[in-house]
Amino acid sequence: MHANTPLTANPDPQDLRNNHPMQITIMSQNVQYRAHAEGRWSGLVETINKVNPDLLMLQECDWLTNAYHRRAAEADFGKRLVVAPSNHLRTAVAWNPGRFTLAGCDTHYTARLHHGYCAPRFTIPDLDPPLEAPLVAISTHLALYSAQTAAQEAQIVGARAYRHGGLAIIAGDLNHLRCATSPCLACSDEEVDGNNEP
Repeated sequence: MHANTPLTANPDPQDLRNNHPMQITIMSQNVQYRAHAEGRWSGLVETINKVNPDLLMLQECDWLTNAYHRRAAEADFGKRLVVAPSNHLRTAVAWNPGRFTLAGCDTHYTARLHHGYCAPRFTIPDLDPPLEAPLVAISTHLALYSAQTAAQEAQIVGARAYRHGGLAIIAGDLNHLRCATSPCLACSDEEVDGNNEP
């Protein structure tokens, strides 16, 4: 299978031998700050488990830096989970270990982004022939207050995706605040008070 062949969940072994695509289910969820502390996490877990994604990209999951909570989340999802460092709110990626094997995780430039990114890379053991490059699954939360800053962050994230061969998924909270004021302060790249509502 070549790197540009689409991937697809629950591959039929005969399809793999015939070089047919393999399907995967991907989900991105901004759980919003304090989801665990405010009691929203269990409802989010229920919703996520209904989808049962092979790859789950999470944003604003600050409590998952605690090893106990990370292990509990892994048990909740039946998946492995890696959480990236961040200047502000954390990002994470969970994966089905029956479908993917972790080959490494890139967070080298995460401090250059407001919320950072989590970029694990995977091999897919069931593919024959194997992919020519690892699959990079990036969860990110781009800057909220500035289109210009968000664009610069997207360039960094895109470069990190391409670094390992170009086979990547970038998912996350990719929007930025649009103000009701005229001119739009966020879009003109001026700082906006985080407590202001658009």
